[in-house]
Amino acid sequence: MQAELQTALFHAFDTLNLQQMKSFNVPPLTLHGVGALAACGPQAQSRGLRHLFVMVDSFLHQAGMTAGLERSLAMKGIAMTLWPCPAGEPCVTDVCAAVAQLRDARCDGVVAFGGGSVLDAAKAGGAAGRQS
Repeated sequence: MQAELQTALFHAFDTLNLQQMKSFNVPPLTLHGVGALAACGPQAQSRGLRHLFVMVDSFLHQAGMTAGLERSLAMKGIAMTLWPCPAGEPCVTDVCAAVAQLRDARCDGVVAFGGGSVLDAAKAGGAAGRQS
């Protein structure tokens, strides 16, 4: 009897939690390797994007590595807002700051340029930026 009650209670909680659930799809495209930066402009254009929010590893940004990306986007008439990600793992404060800038700039796409931390921050920022 107690096991049946516990099962029913857990089922009720699960049902209530489902009402709070949100879903999103991870963007389907990852470019990497030689030529990836040059391909960003054409790829963004093919998706109808006009203003990208570029979240970049701060080291890569300081080293001037975004120049190829900027050229690729400019050749296709695509604007960009650059956001250098703070070093280390992304935290809520940093992602919230990125989302605020993404919304203020009215970007219609997010690009991550860097390693795992930047990719994580961009996924979180892109998902949060789409929420109303």
